[in-house]
Amino acid sequence: MDNCDVNINKPPDDPNAEGQQSGPSQDTMSIVNRDSGHKPEKRSYKFKPLLYEDSIRLLVIEPGESPSAIQARLVEHRLSQNPAYEAVSYTWGGSEFPDSIIIDGLHFSVTENLYLALSKFRDSKDFRYLWVDAVCIDQQKQEEKAAQVSMMNRIYTLARNVLVWLGPGTEKSDQAMVGLTGYLKEMENEGIEVPSPFGYELIEQPFKAPPATVRKVIHATELVNLDSLYTRAWFSCLWVVQEAVLAKSVTFHCGSHSLDWTIIASAILLYRTAVLTLHLNPKHGKDFHRACMVVIAKRAYWFSTCSNIISTKPWSEFGHILSMLSSQDCTNDHDRVYALLGLRPPNGITGIHRGIIPDYTIPLTQLYQEFTRPYLNPDGISLLNRVGIHNHLRPVVPRSISECMGINYLPSWSLDLRRQPKHIRVPWREDYFKADRYIPRIWFPQPPIPSPTPVLLVGARLWDTVEEVLLHPCWGDPEITGIRDSVLFLKQKITDADLPINQPVELVLASLITADGSHRIWAEYFGHDGPDPDAMIQRYKEFESMCLTEGTEFWRMYTTLRSQHRDIDVGVFLANVLSPAILALSPDLHFSIHYYLCVYEVLNTTTPFRTSENYFGLAPRVRGTRLVVPNMWVALVAGGRTPYLIAPFFRLFGWSTFVLVGSCFVHGIMWGQVRQFERIKGIEGTWGVIAIV
Repeated sequence: MDNCDVNINKPPDDPNAEGQQSGPSQDTMSIVNRDSGHKPEKRSYKFKPLLYEDSIRLLVIEPGESPSAIQARLVEHRLSQNPAYEAVSYTWGGSEFPDSIIIDGLHFSVTENLYLALSKFRDSKDFRYLWVDAVCIDQQKQEEKAAQVSMMNRIYTLARNVLVWLGPGTEKSDQAMVGLTGYLKEMENEGIEVPSPFGYELIEQPFKAPPATVRKVIHATELVNLDSLYTRAWFSCLWVVQEAVLAKSVTFHCGSHSLDWTIIASAILLYRTAVLTLHLNPKHGKDFHRACMVVIAKRAYWFSTCSNIISTKPWSEFGHILSMLSSQDCTNDHDRVYALLGLRPPNGITGIHRGIIPDYTIPLTQLYQEFTRPYLNPDGISLLNRVGIHNHLRPVVPRSISECMGINYLPSWSLDLRRQPKHIRVPWREDYFKADRYIPRIWFPQPPIPSPTPVLLVGARLWDTVEEVLLHPCWGDPEITGIRDSVLFLKQKITDADLPINQPVELVLASLITADGSHRIWAEYFGHDGPDPDAMIQRYKEFESMCLTEGTEFWRMYTTLRSQHRDIDVGVFLANVLSPAILALSPDLHFSIHYYLCVYEVLNTTTPFRTSENYFGLAPRVRGTRLVVPNMWVALVAGGRTPYLIAPFFRLFGWSTFVLVGSCFVHGIMWGQVRQFERIKGIEGTWGVIAIV
């Protein structure tokens, strides 16, 4: 039995319980439970209604050992009276219910995975009080289900401990569960800083240790076996996120072994930092990404409850967590809202989603709009950086007003929680644009608009229009020749343009292909946030001579190794083959591989464009599809964190409307190039209200 598990050694007919979920009398239960040849009735268990709004049922499991049947009762308790219990976090494991437990002498069917979990959590001597969703909620009554789902926040917050069941053990998982604690201590003794699942320090920073030491971290048996844990279905499920995030204490159980949350979470963060340091792709990358998001979400939520600075902004503490979890699995797209309602701001800003009550009959688009709109206020308008059609599952511009007003239309300003991880985030940091230099701190009142409508009104300045989309025939070709031809094509376009700012061509080009140096790879390697113009020019010239010229050492290594690994994706090749080879064999080329990785990611996630005033920029691209077209506007939005691309639409309710394409990057109005506050044509001018649909 684990130290943090709660065992309550008192009979299940607790006089403090508000209302027993009655079945046979206690005397009858005594007869049924004895090994006297009597068997439980074959009738199925029937729920009785809960008596109070804050009532929950607790499953009281009687002492016992396998292979005897699991005997239990259901007891009603009020959360306001702080009952002592543990909550179980698990995945159902399918829609079949082949096993059963005995509740009040009656059969109750459960999935195989839940039966294994309850068998593990049953104590041999003491009663155990558990909250288990599949057993404690009447799943056939939608009204009760909705009410209980809305209390998930309190249920998991008040639980003494959350018991996570990962499933049966294997040889690899047993080795990981047994060895991780000692391994983490060993790493600390060798000078490796093990990331904490609770802490203020950054977790995006690479290790400062030599590459050989970092490789030792990755190849240790304990981390090699870590995938036997993070590939479990539990880490991919969206519903489990709030169960882990809200818990005071979390204990993982896998097979016969158990381990505290902090150990597994630290091991996952350690492995994550190691692969980031070496620019490697982790094993089972999609599963690992999901596991990281669960760990980071709990860390971010904990941080938000401890920081008085960011906890005053609801989007900072909830929206950021939400944006990390789009890759988690969810069988019902409505649950992408309902499964996370428990994570709403913990500092009293609970009214944001107070009007949202689980209802699976309302249109999905309406639910997502209701969920998003409260965040779009002066403090949360930066949410626009996480919306736009480039963040939608189906990134399309509506063709007519009737389509826009249709029940299935999801406005461009709304979060699309169905968004899949295939959508690549833009390579520029959203906090990079120094909006306060150009954008007045104003917010426009919302004039009355017929409700419900898909319209959002914002204060904005229509700054410039897209004149030309700059796509070389090789754009999107990830091989080295495609990268070279695309970069030199951009260089020629910039050379031919009458630039509005007196700057060298190399500076504008370097700014585009590295997103102004704000790209994470640049920041990791070069170690600063704002670009130094002279340094950017010098580094670009070195990059062109070392990486874009045939016959150089970099070019030879690329072509030689690529000929041996033609069967793998270019991104995998760069991260797992070329980068380690260069870092190990050619220290003089460390700069070149970091710069090349930065350029590769920028060119493969964006589309370059030129505005009518000859500014050059980058627009988001989704799965190889360019979204920017001529005549789109570059707009500055009051409260926004970047410039935005918007597409003109029809007039609606007397308003000129636009579709939000997404965040964009424009050299010349970001931080860095205009260092002395020179006037930029078009920045100063009339601000007004525009309608986004």
